[in-house]
Amino acid sequence: MIMNWGYKILTAICIFLVAMIGMVFIAMRQDNDLIEENYYEKELAFQAQIDAAKRLDAVDDGKFLKLSTNNIMLQLPMGTFEQNVSGKIEFLRRDDARKDAKFDLHVNENGSEFFPIQLFSMGSYQVRISWENDALLYFQQEDLMIP
Repeated sequence: MIMNWGYKILTAICIFLVAMIGMVFIAMRQDNDLIEENYYEKELAFQAQIDAAKRLDAVDDGKFLKLSTNNIMLQLPMGTFEQNVSGKIEFLRRDDARKDAKFDLHVNENGSEFFPIQLFSMGSYQVRISWENDALLYFQQEDLMIP
């Protein structure tokens, strides 16, 4: 059976509509988590974060997280943890906000803290470390891949 041009156009339009309805269905089922829920409030305080990062770059520009088989070790640079340290560390999963982990910093006298790797699932994390030492703010952001 030979189809004339009208049926071919109708078939093409039907295939296009089915594909578009399928794409809408897939898009509606997808989660689009933001890294920050209160993004706009954080944006207003962003200059303080930039200043804290520059202050830390003047002291040390290396990585602070080291991954071992059982732990993730945080090592703060010398001169940034000696007096009255308070702060937080956030492990943010880019693909699933339910797997985020946030901790208060409790570094030892060497400026180290250990986090058991069992607390985390495999994948890529954006790690934000912010702390205050003797009224000076410091900030570091690193990427961490947990195999």
